[in-house]
Amino acid sequence: MRTRREKNLCYNCDEIFTVGHRCKSRQIYLMMSEEEELAYGHNTEIQDENEDDIIVDDMTVFLNALSGNTDMNTLKIKVPAWITDIQGSYHTDNHYREVIQAKTVDNTAYPE
Repeated sequence: MRTRREKNLCYNCDEIFTVGHRCKSRQIYLMMSEEEELAYGHNTEIQDENEDDIIVDDMTVFLNALSGNTDMNTLKIKVPAWITDIQGSYHTDNHYREVIQAKTVDNTAYPE
């Protein structure tokens, strides 16, 4: 790291780092919990898969995340999202933000 910094090289590629530098070979970083890592084994290399073959289990977005409530354990990801409600209707995350701002959230489906 020190030698790369002294030579003014990018940390991810061998090109000289300048303002606005973008690496030619882009990388994807993956974060996994220990349980996921054990479930997938230690081989976490990315494989090309058809999008139709990808199965997503236990994906949950909490209302606090959509409303903007944050604490020290919050990870923010800024991407557009499509959300399905209990009835299976698809909405964008903006729809839920509007509902939250109007304070008309129906909590009958989630009794406390």
